[in-house]
Amino acid sequence: RAPKDLSVPEEAGSDPQEQSKDAANLEAAYARDLSRYQTFKQDEKKPPMSSSKLSFTPRVVFIAEKNSIALTLVQVLSPGSFETSGHSSKIHNFQATLMNQRCSVGVTAVAGHLFNRDFPEVLNNWTRVDPVSLYDANTVRVPCSPGLNAFLAGVCKGADAVVLCLDNDPEGENISFEVLDVVAAHLRPQPFRQIYRLIFSALTPGELKKAVAKLNSGPDANVSLSVDARQ
Repeated sequence: RAPKDLSVPEEAGSDPQEQSKDAANLEAAYARDLSRYQTFKQDEKKPPMSSSKLSFTPRVVFIAEKNSIALTLVQVLSPGSFETSGHSSKIHNFQATLMNQRCSVGVTAVAGHLFNRDFPEVLNNWTRVDPVSLYDANTVRVPCSPGLNAFLAGVCKGADAVVLCLDNDPEGENISFEVLDVVAAHLRPQPFRQIYRLIFSALTPGELKKAVAKLNSGPDANVSLSVDARQ
């Protein structure tokens, strides 16, 4: 939802140029928030990769919510051998058959949300800003870990599809779209669907294999928007 008023309270600062610049930044931030869902809607219109006849080995990156889940996915999906690279953030690579294709697979993880909600810098001065004005103030998103975001962008550069393996709850749906904010622009454009959501309720081999076999659609934008509203 676009903001009704992008202005900031007078208490936040007396410089009109500073207020104008902040308003422009806020407008751009809200435009990005809306466009992130538009990008996903365009991908939804494509046929799934499972129905495509490919003459190349597609690169598919799985992104879990934590390292332990990523390792479980590797143990279940890999043929028993895999290669790991990275330092503080790691990606595990192997070959496997997914969605009727022989794929080059990478599995990595985040650590919860990639972005925090905060007030713009001009409102983060508690000695000059009336707390009551914050009820109507706009917010901006701030990266939690720029280094992790850069790592995710790097491992997804040139990938053909991404599988979002976040928790099966509203927060997981929201984090899925945060991941897309970081990696979607780095995927190699393809005529088939490139964004998938892995839905699982247990970390057992049978449950995970069943979930992978049903890969067909992406995350739920409406559920994610409800988390945006709460934030």
